[in-house]
Amino acid sequence: MPVYYIRYHDLSTGEAGTAISIIVGVLGGLGAAAGGAVCARLSRRDLGWNGWLPGLAILTSVPLLIAMLLTNNTWLALSLFVLPGILSSVYAGPTWAIIQELVPPGRRAIAASVYMLIYNLIGLGLGPLAVGVISDLYLPSLGHESLRWAMVTVLLVSIGGVAAYFRAARSVTGDLEALRAQP
Repeated sequence: MPVYYIRYHDLSTGEAGTAISIIVGVLGGLGAAAGGAVCARLSRRDLGWNGWLPGLAILTSVPLLIAMLLTNNTWLALSLFVLPGILSSVYAGPTWAIIQELVPPGRRAIAASVYMLIYNLIGLGLGPLAVGVISDLYLPSLGHESLRWAMVTVLLVSIGGVAAYFRAARSVTGDLEALRAQP
């Protein structure tokens, strides 16, 4: 994201870093806390909200992020990034709640470790690498625009995340009941 703002909006590294840290760091932190609180309240009636809420947050964010990536107006790009920045961490509380609910107490640490391994390898490891590789592949045909379109392309993977969260939302209550029925 910093390279996007530097390349397409002529922000300095300090300006890009400050904007992103406020939007994703501060507002994303508030989004995580608010998402956890809202989900805790909603999931008292239906555990499916642990999947619905993160799925809806991602689904809301994707079109805004695509618009942000495609605009040449710096203030519009920053403004379009605010809501996705807030929603970027909404998944955290509900996802950890699902893991802790569905895994027996003696296996929760392992489940948390496996989740963090996958999150870091795929999300934080392969994500930026994929953007770079796709940008390089787009470079001959798109030139200067290759990074922008690589980011849009990788963002479309989020739709799979939405589908996974929605599927989990539909099955989590039954899964938990089946787990509790086991001797």
